[in-house]
Amino acid sequence: PISVLEYKQFCFPHDTQITMADGSLLPIGKIVKNRLRSDVVTTSNDHGLTAKAISDHMTRKTSEVLKLKTNIGRTLTATPEHPILAKSHEGKAVWIKLEELLPGDFVAYARTIPTANRLISWFEFLPQGTYVAEPPKFLTNGTFPMRQGEISNRLRVKLKTFKEYRSGRKNPPLELVITLGRILGLDRKSIVSEVQAVKSKWGKHVRIGKYIDENFMWLIGIIASDGHLYQGNSSRGTYYKIRVFNENREIIDRTLSVLEKLDLNPRVYVRQKKHYALEVGSNLLGRVISQFGITSHNKSLKLSVPKFMLRLPRRLI
Repeated sequence: PISVLEYKQFCFPHDTQITMADGSLLPIGKIVKNRLRSDVVTTSNDHGLTAKAISDHMTRKTSEVLKLKTNIGRTLTATPEHPILAKSHEGKAVWIKLEELLPGDFVAYARTIPTANRLISWFEFLPQGTYVAEPPKFLTNGTFPMRQGEISNRLRVKLKTFKEYRSGRKNPPLELVITLGRILGLDRKSIVSEVQAVKSKWGKHVRIGKYIDENFMWLIGIIASDGHLYQGNSSRGTYYKIRVFNENREIIDRTLSVLEKLDLNPRVYVRQKKHYALEVGSNLLGRVISQFGITSHNKSLKLSVPKFMLRLPRRLI
């Protein structure tokens, strides 16, 4: 059994966000309620930030919590006895109870959070209503283990429509392509490798790679800082235009290069005789970009960082 002092030391409010080993955030209350045993990021005197597995779960009621606020705006709420890694008068890293900290003391904080260096598939960001512009070989040239009529029934489409997908006369929905791949016994990696160009119901196609890369994330950053995502409506539906403005031609040229690799054809022009501007329309890419917290209206007021971005590998942020 643990001592009363040990029991009282490790207490945060239930809504305190805990950083998991993959960089994601979970409320400590959810971790305790579900008895999770996942690895979490923790601070160590000797090793900075490390990841360790949760060893136990405990809850208790308390009548007192303290709130610590630093001069860079970070806050922490915990019970008075909770140990905080701080800097002693001798300049050493020591654990001090929260209630014993004084104004002017230095406490440790994480400047960066380590994230798993995993590959991020484009498929994670393709919205509903995405179509495959270039049908995969397993659809057009594949040998099926059953009659086409049976496959079309399992895909819930007419046989005529399925044949049009096979011949390339119609662009198949991405969901249908994924389902067909599973029917044929293909794994996700094999299906993803076959999908190279996608589009919305109407509009230009986008040529994607297998994974989101640093260049695409740079594009997201430049649109967030010096660009604009325009959303409009026409008789055919919603459409998007992506715009970037900058005095530096190198910034515009790099933006142009990233978009051209996606098989888009941006227009570059001079704005107000001193600014360069770039514009391209893409309904699919516009919907993808909007998932990264970039809004089409009042961007400067509504720009946000979605929680999923905190789980991305550091090289993409």
